[in-house]
Amino acid sequence: MSLTAGKKTLFAVITVISALLISIVAMELIIRIIYFQPRGRVAVPHEFRLSDLDGVPYELTPDHTYEWVYGPRSFFDTGFSIPVRTNSHGYRGKDLVEPAPDGVYRILVLGDSFTLGLGVREEHIWVSQLEHLLNTRKTSVLRRKHNQIEIMNTGVGSWNTVVQYHFLRQKGLRHNPDAVILGFFVNDFHVGNGHFAIDDNGFLVTTSEADTRLQLQALLYEKETKRSIIRRLIDSSHLIRWASGRNMVFQDQKLMATYNRKDKQRVFDAVRGMQVLTREAGIPFYVCMFPHVQNIVPPHDQQVLDELAELCYSLQIPFVRMEKALKNMEAETLWVHPRDHHPDATAHALYADHIFTSFFCDGM
Repeated sequence: MSLTAGKKTLFAVITVISALLISIVAMELIIRIIYFQPRGRVAVPHEFRLSDLDGVPYELTPDHTYEWVYGPRSFFDTGFSIPVRTNSHGYRGKDLVEPAPDGVYRILVLGDSFTLGLGVREEHIWVSQLEHLLNTRKTSVLRRKHNQIEIMNTGVGSWNTVVQYHFLRQKGLRHNPDAVILGFFVNDFHVGNGHFAIDDNGFLVTTSEADTRLQLQALLYEKETKRSIIRRLIDSSHLIRWASGRNMVFQDQKLMATYNRKDKQRVFDAVRGMQVLTREAGIPFYVCMFPHVQNIVPPHDQQVLDELAELCYSLQIPFVRMEKALKNMEAETLWVHPRDHHPDATAHALYADHIFTSFFCDGM
């Protein structure tokens, strides 16, 4: 008995759909077994609050203790968590006595998630490790002149140089620091103009123009919310995580390759403004330039960092190129997590040593 044309078509459609589903399931199994795709960091509610400072959209919530939780990195891993605390000012770390006691030299550090130390313990952040080097190394210029060196870590994830300038002008200098260090990450040339809010679940969200920096960062996060069975299946898919990871890399490369002149000028003006503020306060100002954590710096990273280096040189601002600290290191060995390419504790230690020898070591 022959099949009608309609039945043949239906049979062909069912065959194609079945083959497609089998292929997807097979790919899912292969990736799970051969190329395990872990979950990223679980998003933390109330990590941020909106800021009252002009030009500063949001800040870390003060007096807050919580954890960054990362998913397993392999079948044989259980994942890990990082304790986080903020002080009464909303800075990561312990509270500081104000004004600083006699003999204490206090450095204020500006930055984004690289300086905040996303994914690493407080004692392993380059800021903390630099403080240790300044207090313990015999070649420390500052330690021979002062009883103690303290560093304030004011880094906030996805803050850019323009925001950091406004923060320094309105709040940072009120702490009367003895020096200021700017931790500049290469994507700071993309200033963004997003407007922000805290949603009903306590998460920071953009409310108007999309902020690409936060969108890229959000790809790393997993939100623990009530989900349907289908949604839970989708969220657990290693194949989808693999695809989103490739999309994150593509979007990040696209972002860095297409920064505009207006944003670059705003960044340059912010650096000039920081130099003016610190000069008026009679304190030194340093710039540390961070590329992405990778072995070979891409041309677009190299270009924008070269431009900032030229500006610092012309303004006589001491600066250091941080890609030199990671020379000949494999990128994968320096990532916090396969889904989070922030620098790990090893990279932070290399950064701290490079900054110390570049700015604060007399070479004895």
